[in-house]
Amino acid sequence: MDVKRDVLIFLKKDILEDESIRIGEQDELLTTGLIDSVNLIRTVRYLEKKFKIDIPFEDITLENFRSIHSIEYYVRGKLN
Repeated sequence: MDVKRDVLIFLKKDILEDESIRIGEQDELLTTGLIDSVNLIRTVRYLEKKFKIDIPFEDITLENFRSIHSIEYYVRGKLN
């Protein structure tokens, strides 16, 4: 299971609707406006469905969703 790849594809295809855009593993997603609050919730729903995990409201933080890397780290923690 390649969490990083799956998240990146989802963000490019479904959120940004531009598969050619380059997003680095450490690029800030929220503070730069790359994704907004509505798309953050869409991302959370995607992660819950794709990886069969539960993401409680209190876990939807800047720390957990700052970048592709932080999302991957969070999801892997939920899977283990």
